[in-house]
Amino acid sequence: MDRLITRNNFYVNHSLTPIVYGNNQQKTDTIISAISEISGLSIETLKSPSRKREAVEWRHIICYICYANAYGSLAFIGLNMGGRDHSTVINGRNTVQSLLDTNDKDFAQKWAVCKQLVR
Repeated sequence: MDRLITRNNFYVNHSLTPIVYGNNQQKTDTIISAISEISGLSIETLKSPSRKREAVEWRHIICYICYANAYGSLAFIGLNMGGRDHSTVINGRNTVQSLLDTNDKDFAQKWAVCKQLVR
């Protein structure tokens, strides 16, 4: 190998503009708006990098609902949630699933309100 591959030979497009797949954009926006109304948090807060527990829990619920209803790929859902990575969506989905499995009482109240959003 006379020529090594260097990091300078590659680039990554960090565009935060999500690719729209059919009407999944509209469905995702509808879920985010509905959760915003239910939670009393603004859409900007839900999409922000805030790490406050209340915002994070609702964000996880949005990720779970969008994933459960197949509103796009993990990357698509993450981009619609404020430019997050696909692994963040996976974490949110797994967190909600574990809370549902353990019958957490605090979470059960939130989930009861959101249940009608999941098909």
